[in-house]
Amino acid sequence: MATIGTSYGGDLNRPGYNNEGGITGIREDLADVIADISPTETPFLTRCARQSTSNTYTEWQTAELRAPQVVGEVEGSDTATSFHPTQRVGNYTIIQKAGFSVSGTSTALNLAGRNKEYAYQALQAGKALKRDLEMALLGTQARDPGSTTKARMLAGVGCWISTNTVGDATFPTSSDGTGTFAAGSGAAFTQADFDSILQAIWEEGGTPDRVYLSADLMSAAVANLEGNNNARANIMASEEKVVNSMVRYQTPFGAVTFVPSRMMPAGSIYVVDSSQFKVATLRGWKQSKLAVTGDSVQGQIVGEHTLVCLNEKASGHMATYTA
Repeated sequence: MATIGTSYGGDLNRPGYNNEGGITGIREDLADVIADISPTETPFLTRCARQSTSNTYTEWQTAELRAPQVVGEVEGSDTATSFHPTQRVGNYTIIQKAGFSVSGTSTALNLAGRNKEYAYQALQAGKALKRDLEMALLGTQARDPGSTTKARMLAGVGCWISTNTVGDATFPTSSDGTGTFAAGSGAAFTQADFDSILQAIWEEGGTPDRVYLSADLMSAAVANLEGNNNARANIMASEEKVVNSMVRYQTPFGAVTFVPSRMMPAGSIYVVDSSQFKVATLRGWKQSKLAVTGDSVQGQIVGEHTLVCLNEKASGHMATYTA
């Protein structure tokens, strides 16, 4: 009869062996949970309205009234006519895809934390692509039609805004997404600069509602904007906590909501009129299996989108700032 005890001469540190009791055959304890804290929030993409497009180059028109004037007319005079053309602008779609491969063995195994490895990998790829799109939309890259050897590129928010700008960066000089942006050496975030960009947007006719910025600049805004400092922290005795946060900020030109984003370009702050931005879709995200090669199943998720900036004068760009 076999004896279970300490006489076993194998590796006492191996899985399934209890050093104290000398017991073998213990099942491994692997929790059926996969700990993944990778951020998946896409606040700008989520906020944008949606529209479809049927071309790789999406176009729209912008217009504005002439400057107001105080001019009287002579009694009985003819009415002069004038033509105010619209401006035709557009943006290219960007193709984004992610591939994954699952071996035949992985498909057959009973894996912890997921039922099927293929479905799990497809889900992870989809989450990654969603973040990629958010970063492209918030980027400072110019639009590019691409070529047979170069991918098309959409112009991000930072390349559209050219009218209302503050900072030592080199901002685009054109308002059609073709200009270039280059970060400067950096400057500290100040109340004066923030107020000036809000005033500039208001004077152009914009009504911004969102401020997108990185986490470090969010902290700087909380510390430096008037009326939101540690001395004015809200003490909630009933819940035994002190709240020192700023999400919604009331300005002389309206209220704006501060939204920290992990996908923001370093040093940039966007003061945005959300009604002026849309995401146009040529091809929605689609998951498909590819041809089997050897002992594995391959798949991909692909989609094609672009950013529509209806009128860049309704938003502003502060760059390059440091906390």
